[in-house]
Amino acid sequence: MGLHDAALRCRASGAAAAALVLLVSIARGDTLDGPASVVHFPSSAKPQAERIQETFRWRREHAALWLGLEPEGKALVHLVPDLASMRALSPGAPSWAVAVTTGSMMVFRLDIVDRDKANALDLVLKHETIHFVLNRSRARFPRWFEEGLAVHHAGVPYLELDTTLERFAAARNLPHFDDAGRLFEGDSREAALGYKLGQRAAGAFLGRFGDDGLRRLVRESSKGLPFPEAFEEATGVTLAAFEESWRAEVTPALPFWLFVVVENFELSLLFLCAILAGLGYARWRLRRERAMSGLGGGPAGG
Repeated sequence: MGLHDAALRCRASGAAAAALVLLVSIARGDTLDGPASVVHFPSSAKPQAERIQETFRWRREHAALWLGLEPEGKALVHLVPDLASMRALSPGAPSWAVAVTTGSMMVFRLDIVDRDKANALDLVLKHETIHFVLNRSRARFPRWFEEGLAVHHAGVPYLELDTTLERFAAARNLPHFDDAGRLFEGDSREAALGYKLGQRAAGAFLGRFGDDGLRRLVRESSKGLPFPEAFEEATGVTLAAFEESWRAEVTPALPFWLFVVVENFELSLLFLCAILAGLGYARWRLRRERAMSGLGGGPAGG
């Protein structure tokens, strides 16, 4: 059966058609096979494929050293043109995903990678390498913590989301750790909050317990312990107590309304000036009307 006939049979299923198109694309594309990774890519993406092939091995070693794990396993990397192609390989990929790592397979979307600083290929590869190394181990972390470690390791510039996190905390709407996983199932704005929450929490963990504490946590989790138990075994602190202290750190001391005013200082100042200008104009009109009234009430001239 030819490719045309196969496509006709798959037209009732968008996912099957996308998978077929992707297979044809891979067959017509190029492959780089190295000691640490196999990269499939369209010919137009050769520079990105070469960057991954050149850097993945030492990125894997660096990530494994940080986590206290062995730098083992070969990655199967796909550079795909768009979301449909990504979902053909990883059906659960969200629409906002730049890259997805499942087991030893890493999929990068060429329509987003390198589009801006936050999605630079080198940063995304560092992020995904954490997932790859953890996938090869027995350690299992909740989504918010693993994503937080990956963001922290990659150094993704999410600083602009600090005030977003603090605004939720000030309004007492910041999700708790046990509910933070749902953020990654929502839209891009919810996912961004999830990444920022994870990054700040992972950063607080590392600031308090250091890299040695992270390696102990990986070892305890590798024993099959639930995350709260592994956390307490590794740190001597309950996860609930850690979360309570972390939430106190990220919650502004100001009342919510004042926090909003300070956060939007320029807009608040402009609004205040507009009110003052309106009051000044109203006062001027009132004084003018009174003056005109006085002039109109005087004696008539002879």
